[in-house]
Amino acid sequence: MQANGGNLVGLYTPTSWNGGSSVSHLDTDNAAYSSLMMAHSRPPGLTARTLDPIEVGIWMDLGFNMTGVSNSAPVAVADSGTGFETDEAMSFTIGDLLANDFDPDPGETETLYISSVDTTSTTGTVNVVGTGMQTRFTSTGPFAIPPFGPPSTYDLTVSGVSGMIRDVNVNLNITHDYTLEYTITVISPNGTRVKLIENRGGSEDNFTDTYLNDEALIEIGESASSHAALSPFTSSFRPEEPLSAFDGEFANGTWQLEIQDPYGNSVNPGSLDDWSLDIIAQHVTYDPNGQFDYLGDGQQATDTFTYTLMDENGNSDTAMATITINGDGLPQVTLPYSEDFNDDVADNLAFVGESRWGIYTDSGDKSLVFNGRSSYGLGVAYFDTAAPLPSQYEIVSKVSSWSTPNVWYDGFLVFDYQGPNDFKYAGMFTGQNEWIIGHYQGNWGNRIAEFDMDDVGGDIKADREYVLLLTINGDDVELFVDGIKRISTTFVGGINNGTAGVAAYNAWTAFDDLEIGTSVSYGKPVENPFFEDFDDSIADQMYFNHPNYWKTVSPGDQDLLRVNTSYTDLLAVAHVPLDPDLALYDFTVSADVRSLEPNVGLNNGFLVFDYRHDNDFKYAGFLADENKWVIGHYQGDFNNRAAELEASVTNVPINVRQWYRLEILIIGDYVGLSADGQFLINASFGDGYLSQGAVGLASDRSFTWFDDFYISEDGITTSPAADALFAEWQEESNEILI
Repeated sequence: MQANGGNLVGLYTPTSWNGGSSVSHLDTDNAAYSSLMMAHSRPPGLTARTLDPIEVGIWMDLGFNMTGVSNSAPVAVADSGTGFETDEAMSFTIGDLLANDFDPDPGETETLYISSVDTTSTTGTVNVVGTGMQTRFTSTGPFAIPPFGPPSTYDLTVSGVSGMIRDVNVNLNITHDYTLEYTITVISPNGTRVKLIENRGGSEDNFTDTYLNDEALIEIGESASSHAALSPFTSSFRPEEPLSAFDGEFANGTWQLEIQDPYGNSVNPGSLDDWSLDIIAQHVTYDPNGQFDYLGDGQQATDTFTYTLMDENGNSDTAMATITINGDGLPQVTLPYSEDFNDDVADNLAFVGESRWGIYTDSGDKSLVFNGRSSYGLGVAYFDTAAPLPSQYEIVSKVSSWSTPNVWYDGFLVFDYQGPNDFKYAGMFTGQNEWIIGHYQGNWGNRIAEFDMDDVGGDIKADREYVLLLTINGDDVELFVDGIKRISTTFVGGINNGTAGVAAYNAWTAFDDLEIGTSVSYGKPVENPFFEDFDDSIADQMYFNHPNYWKTVSPGDQDLLRVNTSYTDLLAVAHVPLDPDLALYDFTVSADVRSLEPNVGLNNGFLVFDYRHDNDFKYAGFLADENKWVIGHYQGDFNNRAAELEASVTNVPINVRQWYRLEILIIGDYVGLSADGQFLINASFGDGYLSQGAVGLASDRSFTWFDDFYISEDGITTSPAADALFAEWQEESNEILI
């Protein structure tokens, strides 16, 4: 074969593995390399070779550049790790996932590293620390090496390396005319010592680009004749002791090269010209995120993720890592917890101010009520458990602050409850018109985050039920109100493992449908697409500003949603919250809408979009009393119209007691309105994308029916409901009319 500029060298090459290993002999006229016998274990997954990698590896290690060898992808092998679920938010380091992986290329010297992880189906959190790429650090001399006496040390500072050490190699350039005299050791910042060279080379000169590497094929301690012949050791050699002793340490800090010459046979002092460290650092951590708190002592569960193994040429392979989670033996909390109080019992709740708590019935529904009238002070109802809550969980409850004499107006969700003078909270100060997150420590002064509805022209009302949802993720919390995120913050001092519940102060406040769990059943933004036909007589995930005026009804056995504020001066809005973080740039909202003809009031019906609160939303629909199709921005009234069109100039006249399929197409800040498949009008708003607020339905002092409400990426057209079924609104029952 040819090597180094075309010079021919002989090479004896076995073509098959012998019992899992191979012995190779180099046939060459170079005396320095004659009769070197090398044994090598078969790499995993390989059964035969047409070119023995041992010979190729030797030639590469001894400085011969091989040609015509292809670069293959590395092979990733499934791995595993083990850890414990704890009562704290704590990650642990997974073992070396690359320990079983390999690169099948002959004489491969490339660095293998984890380039990415796929955690799509992973319950916990996986974090790759460090790049996994080799970084060189060099100390350049020359530095004198004195003979005799104690060892001399030479410092090298390493910084900026993330992750635990996976591999360390050392390169030396030393000038000396009697290398046998030297014992050379490298010392890590942690104090770990690895002997590199001890009395090698006889009376020969120098160490020139001597590379100490655990993966080298030749040991620095080969036969004496070989040592003499190999001076000045210009190649890769396995050191006296393995450099793998540094694996798992952190690299940053001061490393030392220790050189001792106890003999002084040479009259000439030596010189350390330079020395280098090649460091590869990377490790993977896994945090159970409190998702395995249900495990008891001796119980196990598994989690998985996929990692991508890559070499320096961009070749890659993937493998799955399986993590076994062991229970920590601590008391385990049973979640989810839910309580609707319909059995007149508040199961598993303990109380502060117990005499002021009770279960009351209002309009047939039972709630847990705190009576703090006449400046009673604090009342707390908390989940009574000795076990810690997980680091990631949610709390949701329906909360109403009732107006009655001698009370404040407030209501809160409580978390990390340690005692009556130490807990964290999120909720409403209705009288101050603020949503708030804070840390109660005997008073309400430590407010971490606030959202003042006065700043946006909105208000928080007493006697109105709000759905409060709180998400806790480590030290981060988010408060959602009726599905809309109002506040998010981080407790820099940390959130501990206290329990959760509800609270009020000097107030008459009702709580219902309390849930605590890793994923509660309501109170969240909806996902797209969303459809509601009311056939189950429930308006799922719709929130009403005046719930007593909305109802699902079934006139003529057709289930639908109706609102009747015709005999009041009230605007009725039902909104469906969207997640701004997942909002689409373009989407459609549609519904069947029919305005009835009441004895008093107006006739109208609207689709709502970009809803921020009751006094700030966009709308599109019809005003039957004005005979107009309209698009506008509601800010206390319907006068701010971005577009309007007389129905008389369209093919879609506006009639009461007639169903219309209304559809709005939203693209960025543009909206277009269609009715029964006919495009009518459009408008653009200059205050940002219209996908950031909620969507829904509205009616102003009107009696209106809605059905088949739909949010989608693509428009749909549905035939209007059969008007024969609803020919006369007077046919409705008194219950429906309110």
